[in-house]
Amino acid sequence: MSANASPRAVAYIVDRFPSCSETFIVREIVALGRNHVSVHVFALRRGEDEVVHEDSARLLPSVIFAPAPWGLRAAVALGYFLVCNPRRLLWCLLPALL
Repeated sequence: MSANASPRAVAYIVDRFPSCSETFIVREIVALGRNHVSVHVFALRRGEDEVVHEDSARLLPSVIFAPAPWGLRAAVALGYFLVCNPRRLLWCLLPALL
């Protein structure tokens, strides 16, 4: 990188990490790192795969995971919708439960 070039950074947002289905992304992240690109990985949740790619295991400590949505506010909101509109609540939660 030349002295005048600004630092480069890339962020990846993935559903789960680590995941066997993320092999392409992991290889891309490793290649970017070799080229002095700052890479940040954000995952919505932890992967459930028992077999983890070697590069994924090395990246795992730097992955930023989304906080669990079950705080006090979320519990109050769920209670409200459970009482006031249970059908709508079920409709919204159904994709996450499947």
